[in-house]
Amino acid sequence: MRKQFFMVLTIPILLFASCEVEKLDEETFHAIDAKAKSTPTRQNMADCIVTETRLIAGQHTEVGNLKVAINGSFYEITLNITAPGYCLTETHIAVASSYEFLPQSKSGNPKVGNFEFSESHDCSTNYTYRIPVSKGSVIAVHGVVENASRPSETIWAQGCDFTGKSWAMYFHFDKNNIPG
Repeated sequence: MRKQFFMVLTIPILLFASCEVEKLDEETFHAIDAKAKSTPTRQNMADCIVTETRLIAGQHTEVGNLKVAINGSFYEITLNITAPGYCLTETHIAVASSYEFLPQSKSGNPKVGNFEFSESHDCSTNYTYRIPVSKGSVIAVHGVVENASRPSETIWAQGCDFTGKSWAMYFHFDKNNIPG
């Protein structure tokens, strides 16, 4: 009994005593603060409102563009691959009323396998989805492109970053700001 009592008292004391708070120097603090301010977030939605955007492969290569239009009660979301030698082999789109309703893990990474709209393509350079406007205006577009001289690469329509640790992106379609 005395041993158990000793253990119950000792463990919390050891845990409390072993915790240390490390102070950041001013340079490190400002570097972290600057990175946080420069990274688009879902709270920074003004940076993500688009009617057309770039398609980015492998985080750095622009391979085409994406345009969103409204035709009746449907979005027409068109992916155009314009980079020579590239073509679409698969596409996945999620449309939701807010960021929180896009399929994603608890850590904030998108669950592409749960995106509602998906297609396989036989090396296409252009594809249009028709999706009901009633689904919402927050859109995530993912795909895979091939290139004869490179292995297949993931693409995302450029926008704001998901909160997870991937380079996945989403955007908000502004139906009130459609180019004429």
